[in-house]
Amino acid sequence: MGLPVPHGFAITTHALHLFMDYSDLGEEISKLQMEISPQDPQSLIAMSEEIQRRILLAKIPPELEKALAQAKALWLSRGKKPCGHA
Repeated sequence: MGLPVPHGFAITTHALHLFMDYSDLGEEISKLQMEISPQDPQSLIAMSEEIQRRILLAKIPPELEKALAQAKALWLSRGKKPCGHA
């Protein structure tokens, strides 16, 4: 089709599941979602922010951290610039 495609790499659903299982976030997020009130849109915002906070604070499994470091090294070896996130 000739559409421009940005350079980068993707995180697979397998990696996401590995991260969620390792950090026990799945159950925590499910519990938080139960607290959302359909009549209170602010509760959705509050829970979304809390879920994001927990994800950012969670530990990354060592094997996933290694794979991400390898992907980053490959990215940089191809002359790409870091995106500003660790």
